[in-house]
Amino acid sequence: MKRIISISFTSSSSNFDTRIESFGKTVRVTHYGADFDSKIMTRLIRQFDGEADVIALSGIHSPVQVGRKIQTHPSSEVLKAQVKESLLVTGEKLRNTYMPWVLRDFIRRNPGVVDKRRVGFYSGILDRACVNVISEVTDRLVFMDPFFHLGVPMSLKSVEALDRYTKRIIPIVKRRNLQTHIKDTLERKKIQGFGLQDFLSADVFVTRQTMLERFSLEHLKGKTLLIDTLSPRLFEKLRQEGVANILSFMPDIEATRQEPRLGFAAIEGLLQCHKTEHTPITDDDILTWITEFGLKPGFKQFQVPMSIGGPRKFAFIIHPLTASQIFWHPALRPFYKLSKSFEGPIERMVSVFPGIHYGAILGIKSEATGVEAEGMIYSLFETPRMILQKDPEDIYDRLVRVAENAAAKGCEIIGLGAYTKIAGDGGVTVEKRSPIPVTTGNSLSAAATLWAARDAMGKLGFLPPWSGTRLPGRVMIIGATGAIGAVSAKLLAQVFEEVIICARRPDILLQLKREVEEAAPGVRVSVTTNPNLFAPQCDLIVTSTSSHDKKVLDIMKVKPGCVICDVSRPLDISEEDARKRPDVLVVESGEIELPGLVRVTCDIGTPDDAVYACLAETALLALEGRMESFTLSRSISYQKVQEIYDIARRHGAKLAAIRGHAGIITDREIALCREHAERALSAMKKRIEAGA
Repeated sequence: MKRIISISFTSSSSNFDTRIESFGKTVRVTHYGADFDSKIMTRLIRQFDGEADVIALSGIHSPVQVGRKIQTHPSSEVLKAQVKESLLVTGEKLRNTYMPWVLRDFIRRNPGVVDKRRVGFYSGILDRACVNVISEVTDRLVFMDPFFHLGVPMSLKSVEALDRYTKRIIPIVKRRNLQTHIKDTLERKKIQGFGLQDFLSADVFVTRQTMLERFSLEHLKGKTLLIDTLSPRLFEKLRQEGVANILSFMPDIEATRQEPRLGFAAIEGLLQCHKTEHTPITDDDILTWITEFGLKPGFKQFQVPMSIGGPRKFAFIIHPLTASQIFWHPALRPFYKLSKSFEGPIERMVSVFPGIHYGAILGIKSEATGVEAEGMIYSLFETPRMILQKDPEDIYDRLVRVAENAAAKGCEIIGLGAYTKIAGDGGVTVEKRSPIPVTTGNSLSAAATLWAARDAMGKLGFLPPWSGTRLPGRVMIIGATGAIGAVSAKLLAQVFEEVIICARRPDILLQLKREVEEAAPGVRVSVTTNPNLFAPQCDLIVTSTSSHDKKVLDIMKVKPGCVICDVSRPLDISEEDARKRPDVLVVESGEIELPGLVRVTCDIGTPDDAVYACLAETALLALEGRMESFTLSRSISYQKVQEIYDIARRHGAKLAAIRGHAGIITDREIALCREHAERALSAMKKRIEAGA
């Protein structure tokens, strides 16, 4: 049996001796900490040199790249020189290949973790490979190297500053031995001082476990930590300090599942033991190992309940959907009596007002993780008419100012409601200028539309439940070329035999027709600019338009027993029209019940137990720790619709009760609608038979 002696310069409190099954071989791994004493480390190396197959050293100075040269530290070289018979590994070869690879892949899949965030490095010099990767997506980097190396309370605020510092500090650091460098490590240095405020205010911290053991941890409360390895002992300390989100990039292989205390040096030692020849491991050996064993970029994520760190904060922007709603705000409520007489002038006048803090949504709590979230609700004063009339740059400026205010108050993501996500390019420009990620919420809006349609059609009962094969019915999407309409068409094409897509632009409709057919081979797709031509044939109609104050459908032409799912805000189908057809079920979609004891402190136009799906998406991303621009632009990925639906269900969000213009639609009302529809269909059948 081969044996690895792992020796770390850090604490001896995590010593262990174990046998590990690694790549078909049993290897004994014994770990010793030297308690930050180079003499103890030297003694341990000499004691086991020749006895162990591999000696794995960690916690010592890593080689540093300065320009094109690699600088090594004399004290580390002295320690490594003590290994004369056993093979020596330090984990640097594995780390320098694996860490950038897995970190780049992780950021590609989870851009919101670092995008628009301030990222703090304990040592940019030692973690330069990670600096290079993260600097590809954000320039908000800050480095604690002066404090880490010299105890000087000072931060470096750019990669360029780090480069200049590196050239100056390396000659100084090379003259200091390990004890001098961290002489007060055992007492855990507290990171404090005015010059470190930029570092301490970072949203995300990047470090190694061996670095983190040198400092107190209170500054990590409520923050995200990216770390190379994570022992159970350190995880418990981080949990107690209230770290919100921990991502460990340790390779997820059989050995680390057996012994989670293994570090990169010990894992590199396992690879060394796997070699058949008695030669030092090379970079090519690392690449061969990764490809031979099919290792994929992986990480372990630990979300800590926020009872210590506090709720995760998000923001959401709404606006009045009608001129009368302008007076919902407490500041304008005294003028409500004037609203009818001076509605037009007031609507134009208040549209120049800046966005304001309107209220809050509190008490959101995940059923799965216990994580809490709370939102700040902001309001513009523009109605849909004013938003559509204005120069998009004016709207962009107002939205970005709100985002800046929300970020200054601790919000980590902001959602756009109603027409704020329709103006201009669907949130893309706002996201580029915003200090925090932006989402339109359209992915969950689309999911909620189909959720509501399924429930309503199931209760009405004219079509059989969907069981995996296409339903023998027709669905029409009005406003199909919009963001929600297009993705709804692609998803409903998986469910219905025939899909009718309707919009004002014939050329875009033809393009969408091809996309729907590619997404759902075998479906029949018809296109039209006039929904009334197909209304008498449809079992389900989804309306998702921005046709403010314009009638999009003649309700009298709709087939009895049809379900109309109205996604638009303001609604496309008026209450007056809905009353004309008691044999047609008109439902509002897009309302979600968030988990927890939720309380909204202002009137947002929804019942007390429900919020708009676009707001719910923002809240759920906060619960999930996905502070990213999840949904943007006028197109939605139906994979993201499925993903946010899964996130919603996991955290305990539910579709709000089926609602119409007058509120909740009861089962009795749905039964009455069915009775009316059956009579109307029977009368239609008799007329057809009489005509025949």
